[in-house]
Amino acid sequence: PPLRPEWAGFAQLGIALGQLALIKRSFALANTSLSGRLDHEELRVWCQMKGMPDVTDAKVSALIKQADIHRTGTVGFWEFLAIQLWEMLGLKKKGADLQQWMEFCCQQVPGRPAPYSIESDS
Repeated sequence: PPLRPEWAGFAQLGIALGQLALIKRSFALANTSLSGRLDHEELRVWCQMKGMPDVTDAKVSALIKQADIHRTGTVGFWEFLAIQLWEMLGLKKKGADLQQWMEFCCQQVPGRPAPYSIESDS
């Protein structure tokens, strides 16, 4: 099916393969349970490792709520990638809509389950 019109601008963005590989590695290192999804504790530890030593449970919960487009209570690789790229590409400053970005990166249609699940090969 064709891209949704609101995703057209996102489709023009690009990243280097090396950046993708580093984000994938970061996810794999954070995913200590080897579940393919980051739970609250794994995400909290990851935040601390990334220089946020005072991250609170409330902040971690808020991050999960933002990123968890599939509503599992955890963050999968595609959701993790989307949040990382949101920050790296400065999309908030460019006026992009976070929900649309998450749906684009995860290819999620609101109100419908994901047609497939591609998880980390940790």
